[in-house]
Amino acid sequence: MREKLKQLIAEHLIRRGQLKVALHNRDSLGMLTESERDEYLDEINDIDKSIETLTEILKAI
Repeated sequence: MREKLKQLIAEHLIRRGQLKVALHNRDSLGMLTESERDEYLDEINDIDKSIETLTEILKAI
């Protein structure tokens, strides 16, 4: 169970990193719209919340 939680956290961290890179790249190229930025940031925020929850569960077991 602990290993599965660690794996899920790692997958979330990878996805968060991919989103941040994509956000930065699109912004650097001037191709980022405000709505796209908001979508990226919302997804990053959701992932951060999931990571926090999974970390708390991992600490509890």
